[in-house]
Amino acid sequence: MLLHYLTEAIGVGLVLAFTSFFVYEQYEAEMDGIVKILLIVMKEATGLLMNNLPVYVTSFLHNSETLNESERHEKENYEKSHIPSLLFSLGK
Repeated sequence: MLLHYLTEAIGVGLVLAFTSFFVYEQYEAEMDGIVKILLIVMKEATGLLMNNLPVYVTSFLHNSETLNESERHEKENYEKSHIPSLLFSLGK
């Protein structure tokens, strides 16, 4: 019984892998734009989360060099300046 489910899961996985490849090939530009916007939204959400963390968690992250403030702020400023152009290019 378990082997039957495994066979079906592998079959569905192969079909989805090849289908997603062909869909990506046809709509590459649109999908890249959507992925960029999703990444920007995820980074913004991460920034909001980091700003609302308790002090001891934030200090632990800073001390363990998980966050590099200068790089994070540079990336956030760069992405914020490019959000309108991304949205405009998707609207065309």
